[in-house]
Amino acid sequence: MAHPDHRQTGAFTAAAQAMQAHLAEQGIAMVWGFPNSLSHRGFARDLQWVDMREVPTFRLPLSPRLKSPIAPGGVVEVPGFDPRFDTLWHAAMEEGRIVTRRDAAHLRWRYAENPIESYRILGCSAGEGLTGYAVLKPYQDTMQVVDLLALDAEAGLRLIAAATEVAREATVSTLSLWWNVADPLHHALEKLGFVNAEPVTYWSGRVLSRGLQPHKVYDHRRWHLTMGDSDVY
Repeated sequence: MAHPDHRQTGAFTAAAQAMQAHLAEQGIAMVWGFPNSLSHRGFARDLQWVDMREVPTFRLPLSPRLKSPIAPGGVVEVPGFDPRFDTLWHAAMEEGRIVTRRDAAHLRWRYAENPIESYRILGCSAGEGLTGYAVLKPYQDTMQVVDLLALDAEAGLRLIAAATEVAREATVSTLSLWWNVADPLHHALEKLGFVNAEPVTYWSGRVLSRGLQPHKVYDHRRWHLTMGDSDVY
């Protein structure tokens, strides 16, 4: 069995600690991410990252057929991220959730201009605007809801209902996403048959700025987190 070179491990840790110090000097308020099972212990022990939660894959088996109590009305597939997504983003920001940037420019960079992956975009419309969107990607035998942002649980359910139909058309066996257990939509999805499953992901971070209140930032209930916040998806 090969043993790790402790000198190399120590050099990596020192470099990571120096990087965190540099980021703090540059005004970066926090670093966070998803350590894997090999790196998690080192992040917690050597870099003082705090575990905010383990994130399970929230999965809906599509057989036997399960129907949503809300039809996917008002949800259509859209070709790209137009100015309506900016309006939706600003409305979502007003709700006080901790959420990474999701305006039209960022969404285009993250999904539409991704040189490796191909995504489908669903929009839940209300008049001329949007009350939510979902970004989908097939992977093996599942349809992943990589990103979802909705102003209320009803819009979220409509998007999930539409995503379920897309998954059925793709003849995959499950629909999967990440969703905060403290969000009301999580309870509604449980009622539909969603269950926690593997893979389970570590989610950790470290506050670098004294201007942040760690007890609030480390509280997972305040966050809006989806698969799209990880570069794996």
